[in-house]
Amino acid sequence: MKQIITQFSMNVQISLLMAWLLLASIFIVLLPDGLAQTLNMLALRSQLSPYLSVAIIVSASYFIAKLLLFIHFRLTHRTEQEEQNKRMMSMIKRLDFEEKAVLREYIIQRKNMLSLPLNEPAVANLLEAGVLVPALSTQEINGERRIVKLSINLAARPLLTHKLLGLPQGKMTEAEVELLKSARPEYARQNFIGMRS
Repeated sequence: MKQIITQFSMNVQISLLMAWLLLASIFIVLLPDGLAQTLNMLALRSQLSPYLSVAIIVSASYFIAKLLLFIHFRLTHRTEQEEQNKRMMSMIKRLDFEEKAVLREYIIQRKNMLSLPLNEPAVANLLEAGVLVPALSTQEINGERRIVKLSINLAARPLLTHKLLGLPQGKMTEAEVELLKSARPEYARQNFIGMRS
């Protein structure tokens, strides 16, 4: 984090320096001759003319490069988002039994965030497709299994209906509760995730 702040601060300082250099150079070059003579800058301007031209070119190039990088980032980010949404939609349309069971855990436990093992194929598939996303930057280590706090992607939530996940509408009967309990993933029955009463 400290490195990111330092890099951001340095970028701001360079941008301010380039902006000052560009504006000062343009001001001196475009200064009317009469005003330049009054300010005793006419001789100085003629001496510095080649350097001022270079300063304008360098500083203007810096900001043009910044603008092009920003446009490239926006276009790339938009393309990545569209591809991610396509993968997510495709995944939601073809959820298997195990993947539905993982997603049902959020509803069963009434939690926005669950600690899930990444080495489970269903969890890994949902994470790779963007249906699940990391909830925190930190992770817990439980033995040899990597346990990470995950939440359902905001974009995926409206698509994950009770019907899609195999959850009955309204109040469940005892038989439906038992069926759901038996359908829970093995790791959901252990210490990673506790069933709410």
